[in-house]
Parts: sequence; C-alpha cells; structure tokens
Amino acid sequence: MSLSIGLLSICRQKISKITCNIAIAVSALSIVHTPAMADSGASSTTAHTDVRVETKIDKKIPSNAASTDPKFQALHSSWGGNIAPTMSLSIPSIDPVTKVDISSYYGYRTDPFRGRRKNHKGLDIRGPVGTPIYATADGFVKISKWFGSYGKFIEIDHGNGITTRYGHMSRLKVSANMRVKKGDIIGLMGSTGRSTGSHLHYEVRVAGEPVNPLSFMSQSSNPVKFADKSKTSQAQGGPAQ
Repeated sequence: MSLSIGLLSICRQKISKITCNIAIAVSALSIVHTPAMADSGASSTTAHTDVRVETKIDKKIPSNAASTDPKFQALHSSWGGNIAPTMSLSIPSIDPVTKVDISSYYGYRTDPFRGRRKNHKGLDIRGPVGTPIYATADGFVKISKWFGSYGKFIEIDHGNGITTRYGHMSRLKVSANMRVKKGDIIGLMGSTGRSTGSHLHYEVRVAGEPVNPLSFMSQSSNPVKFADKSKTSQAQGGPAQ
C-alpha cells in the first residue's frame, strides 16, 4: 500500500511539472508573437525586454545566410537557383545541312533492317562522312553522347517544348549544357548506331511528339532539289521503335 501511495505522489509531481512547463511555453509564445500591451509598468518592462532580446538574436544572423546554410542551399537548388538556364522560344527555320538529299522521309516506310512497315519519326539526309551539321535554331544542348540506335546523338531544346534531334553522327562538336546559336556547327555526319550508310537522322519534336521536319526547313530557298522519294535504297537508319 505504501509503495502505491509513493508512486501516486511521484506521478502527481511529474504531471504538475509538465503542466508548469506547458504554461511557461505558451506564455513565451504569446510574448514573442503578440505586441506587449500591459497596463502595469512592471509587466510592460518585462515584455519589452523579451522583445529586445529576440531582436538581438535576429541581428546575429549573418547577411550571407543563403550561402552558409545547407538547408537554404538545398531549397535554393530545388527551385533552380541561378544555375537554371533561361530559355526563350526559338523555332527551327534552317536546314541542318547545306545540301539536302533525303533518302527516307517522315512517316511510315519499310524498315531497312526488318523489312516491315514502321513509322519513321524524322528525315534521313544522306551525305559524305564529315559533312557539317548545323543547329537549326538557337537553343540549349540537352544531350550530346552515344544514344542507343541513334549512335552519336545530339538533342537541342529550343524552348516552349520544341526540340530537335540529330543522329548517326561521326563526331560531336558540342557538349551537354552548352548554348548554341542557329547555324552553329554541332557535329559531323556519319553512320554510327543503327545505320546503313553515312547520313543524318533529323527530327523535330513538339511537347515530346515528333512532327514532320519538312515544315521547318527552307525547301523553297534551298538551291538543291530534294531527292526523289523513290531513292530510298541507301543511307537509312534510325531508332528501331
């Protein structure tokens, strides 16, 4: 019995102490977040003293907290910070090579490897190995590397969901994260990846979906006639899908 009474007494003491701590915490919060409006001189002095202490603490925060606080830096980076590229819309409007000789058009065709009818998502433009390939609009290089069946591959972001793709190159002359201008040489023609001969596989995509690149090329101003559609026996390729 005496043991039970002793435990009960200890529990009451702990509950009383917890209640007291809660009361002190609530009182402190009310002082920090509520302007001191007490009528008595003593209570008014106490409230203003607390506010002055809090102000002193704020003044100790360094002005370069953004560069010293790891949590702030992580949040800043998640928003993009000052390293995110600013993009403005640029429409592809020139040909990716000087001489346009199309060996395979956009749309359904007979796959040169499997002999089945497949959807071709770009243009195959044939030419000698080493032919310069140009960026068809201002943009930001998203990818520049070997990319599966595309071989040596570049993708450029032109803003507002418009991208261009260049595949099967023999050499890449730009790197990922670089900015390019319309007409810059970005690579050289070749036959890397899934290819039957030296050519450029050129795509234009809007919101991730391929569209006909001919709509963005200067057919009327190009002095070289486009290849006849029947000439599809050489220099083809492209992704298997």
